[in-house]
Amino acid sequence: MKPWFDSEERLAALSAAARKWEGTPFFPHGKHAGPRGGVSCESLASCVYIDCGLLPKWFVIPRGPLDWCNAQKRSLIEGWMDRIATNYFAAVPAGEPPVAGDLVGFKMGGCVHHLGVMLAEPEGYFMHCLKGQGTILSLLHDATWLKRLGRVWRPIESDVHGQG
Repeated sequence: MKPWFDSEERLAALSAAARKWEGTPFFPHGKHAGPRGGVSCESLASCVYIDCGLLPKWFVIPRGPLDWCNAQKRSLIEGWMDRIATNYFAAVPAGEPPVAGDLVGFKMGGCVHHLGVMLAEPEGYFMHCLKGQGTILSLLHDATWLKRLGRVWRPIESDVHGQG
């Protein structure tokens, strides 16, 4: 499968889409007020991928209760990505490092329950949104994040792009 972010043009679109959300405050399941109104990690990922042309406007990564991971071992995000999002993403084999454009899933509590989007610039950083911090850039190789990295999904070329 061919990666979606395979050109400088698409990587630039990714950076532009992500940067407009930087500094946006955290708001549970928020995205409707735009980049300055509030966003959650799953909504941020959806919006970035929609804005750069990967996903259709209707695409929404599933939302779950904020404390789901504290009492559950089964990730709502992993199951949905592996069953439903296969037209847009391919699972990256464990141990293969994430690259720019990848959707990274982090274990919080008992399961993957936090998302970020890998960026091309600065290299090794991902954008995500945290309660209490808002939308920020973090270094993947920081021990806090590297030890929590649970899954990676790579955006792929598909016949469904541009529909919607």
